[in-house]
Amino acid sequence: MSMMLVLPFYPIIAHERGISEFMIGLVFTTLPLSSCIFSAFISKKIESVNPRSCACLGLVSMALSLLGFTFISTFDNLGFIILSLICRVIGGLGLASIYISSMSMISLNYPAKQESFISMMEACGGFGLMMAPLYSAFATKNVSFSGSYFIFSLVLMVFIPIYWNFTTSKSRIQLINEVQKTPTKIKITKNILIDTSILIFCYTIITFLEPSMSLYLSENHISDNLISIVLSGMTFCYTITNFLMSFLTKYIKIRKLISLSATISTLGVLLAGPISIYFNTISISIIGAIITGIGAAIAFVSVLPSMIHDMTILGYNEESIVGHLSSLISICMNIGEISGPILSGVLPLIFDFSIGCSILGFIGIALIFSNFLLKTKT
Repeated sequence: MSMMLVLPFYPIIAHERGISEFMIGLVFTTLPLSSCIFSAFISKKIESVNPRSCACLGLVSMALSLLGFTFISTFDNLGFIILSLICRVIGGLGLASIYISSMSMISLNYPAKQESFISMMEACGGFGLMMAPLYSAFATKNVSFSGSYFIFSLVLMVFIPIYWNFTTSKSRIQLINEVQKTPTKIKITKNILIDTSILIFCYTIITFLEPSMSLYLSENHISDNLISIVLSGMTFCYTITNFLMSFLTKYIKIRKLISLSATISTLGVLLAGPISIYFNTISISIIGAIITGIGAAIAFVSVLPSMIHDMTILGYNEESIVGHLSSLISICMNIGEISGPILSGVLPLIFDFSIGCSILGFIGIALIFSNFLLKTKT
C-alpha cells in the first residue's frame, strides 16, 4: 500500500509546479528499478542475515521513504525531484527486502502451506493497492498532501516492533547451510527460464494495458469514471484471484498452472486490442484488460512452487534456495513492471494500439508453445 500512495496526487502537484511529464515518469520508474537492483543483492545477504531482520529493514526503509515525501513540498523544483528520487530508491530497497524475506519466511516456516500463504500474502498486497488511493484521497483532503505521508510513516514505525515481536527469530537458512553439501548457487535451467519469462510477460501485459487502455478508452469517448472502474477491475481481479488461490491449493497443484497464466494474459491482450477492434466492440476490450489481472495473479502464485519443484528434483535443498528463487521472482516482476510502461510509450510511436497488442499476443503464444514443447516435464 505504501508504495502506491504517490499515485493519486503526486503527479498533479508535480505538474502544478511545472515539472515535466518525463521527470514525473522517471520518479515512478525509480521504485521498481531500484527494487530490481536491490533484489539481486538481498538474496545473497539473506543467507547470513535473519529473514526477520531483513523484513524489518524493509519496513524501516518504507517508513523513511514516506517520511522523505513529507518534506518534498518545502524545496524548489530541483530539490523536489532529487528528494523524490532518493525516497523512491529507498522505497525500492524496502519493497525488495519485505518481499524476499516474507517469501523466504513463509517457505521455511510453513512449507506445507507455502502456496496458500504466499497467495494470501499477495492478496493482502492487492487489497493495499486498492486502498492506497482511497486513503491518499481522504488524508490529503482532511489533513494535507505532506500529512498523508507523515501519518502513514508513523503507522509503519509503530508496526515494526509489533512485527518483530510476533515473528520467529529462527533462521533455518543458516542452520541448513552449515550442513548441506549442495551449492546454494542455483543453476538457471530451461524450465526456470521459461517460468520466469512467463512471469515477466504477465506483469508486462498488465502494466502495459494500465496506461494504454486509459488512452485508448479516452480516445473512444469513454467516461473517466468508467476508465477508473476498468483499471480498478484489473487490480480487483488480481487480488481476488490470489485470495481464491490460497484456498484452491488444497485441491490442485498450483505449480502446474503456469501455462494457464500465460494463456489468460495472452487472451486478455488480444481481446483488448485486435479482437475488440475486429468486432468493433469496446466491451470486449474492457473484458480483455480486466482478465489480465487474473493471468498475472496465477503467474505469481505458480512460479515459485514450479521452480522449487524443478530444483529439488535436481538435488537442491528447498530451504537453501528459496531466498535465491524469491529474489529471482522479485527481479522478474520488477522487469515486467518496468517494461510494460516503457512499451506503452514506445509501441504507439510505431504502431497503433491494436497492432501493439497483437505483437504482445504473439509473444504470449510463443511462450505458451515453449512451455508445452520445450519445458522438461517433471
